Amino acid sequence: MARGAGASVLLTRRGLDGASGILFLKFTDRYKQSAALTAWLGSLATALRLSLGPLASGLSNRFTERVLIMASGVILSLSMVLTGLSPNVIYVFLSFGILGGIGRSFAFCPSIVMLGIYFEKKLGIVTGLSGTGCDVGRFAMSLLVPLLFRFFDFQGAFIVMGGIALKIVVMGALMRPLFVNQKTSESNKGSRIRPELKNKCCNVSSVAVTIPENSITIEETKEEIYTCDEDKTPIFNFSLLEEMRFVGFCITMLLTTLAEQSAFVFLPAFSEEIGVLGKIGSEYTLVITSVFITLAKIIAGFIYDCRLVRPYRVYFFNALMFGQVTVSFVIPSVKTFTQLAIACALYGMFSGLYTAQKSVVIVDILGRDKLKYSYGILMMFQGIGVLLGPPLSGLVKDINGRYDVAFYIGGVCMLVGSLIMFINNVVYYVRSKNNNTHVDKPGNLPKTIQISIIPTDNLKS
Repeated sequence: MARGAGASVLLTRRGLDGASGILFLKFTDRYKQSAALTAWLGSLATALRLSLGPLASGLSNRFTERVLIMASGVILSLSMVLTGLSPNVIYVFLSFGILGGIGRSFAFCPSIVMLGIYFEKKLGIVTGLSGTGCDVGRFAMSLLVPLLFRFFDFQGAFIVMGGIALKIVVMGALMRPLFVNQKTSESNKGSRIRPELKNKCCNVSSVAVTIPENSITIEETKEEIYTCDEDKTPIFNFSLLEEMRFVGFCITMLLTTLAEQSAFVFLPAFSEEIGVLGKIGSEYTLVITSVFITLAKIIAGFIYDCRLVRPYRVYFFNALMFGQVTVSFVIPSVKTFTQLAIACALYGMFSGLYTAQKSVVIVDILGRDKLKYSYGILMMFQGIGVLLGPPLSGLVKDINGRYDVAFYIGGVCMLVGSLIMFINNVVYYVRSKNNNTHVDKPGNLPKTIQISIIPTDNLKS
């Protein structure tokens, strides 16, 4: 149920993001602004969705992921309705950009974290299958949004999209917190709740402590045990940025997101520019890309959990990025619909094979217990990339009058990001060999042991 609800939340949220290229054309036609300014509308919403990741993580720690997801549905629905009623582009910045970005953020980060909490085994498969909701949504909305604008006016289309966003409230209600499920199913057993999954620590008789194998010491054990005196978990944990391998991964995803967001925003406009589909069929570029992203994410889930690949998932992730770099440089040279369709399919295939597995890579780098904090930080870096990508490409288009430059800029940024991650992986591999000490391979997760604790207030003298 949690996987289905998570996929549904991602479907709705990502579907609205996936239609950004179509909405870019509609905003341009309605408000008659420059490409750079109009591109800021979608970029601001997506940038806030990602940049507010640490805040979403912190609020979910305090109020639970379930509450935050349900609130996001209400906020996002209100955003869509107000956008349809906006008289000028300034109001669209406030409604679609700021309010919509907050709603997207509160839906995205908690739904991803819930999967990491619910599923300890086969995380790659679960992440891949749930991530397909993103691209099923992109596929569906790429077809639905043009129909909404065709059969309804500008206001009517956004009001309908506001109604679709309310589905997130229902899906969020299905995501029961894990400790509630465990209390229900294990009422006659010792509690097995990990401390990081509890919003408040109450009187417990046992906790599950995550400690690396063969590394159990008294000092380490003391650090992992939460006593009944602590009633709140920390909201943020920026100390994770001291891990250089994680910082390098965040920078890589910043540059990759900058490239991808530009591509998805300008693909329909680029197809119109080269005249292979016309204005009515330009949305099919996003449809083709979304179909192959969806298929790739399903395949990726099984590949990343394959026994042979699992110890080297971080390196496999990095290798796939270079394939997308190549396709990005090829897209501006296409001349026919067949060539464009093949390029979109390859771009979507490479994107789907690695983008849905970001949380898996974080677990391999930092461990599962830090996923709730680290994923929010990663989203913040990605938000910077989204904020810069489309406006930068739109500015260059305003200068030279062509959309193909967006793909060259994206290719260069993605290449730099891929090289940063490659260098980090090489340094990590060499150091692990030279130190001649036990270093957990990527993909080997810490084991959990059971430690009994007797509250002091239950002891009798």
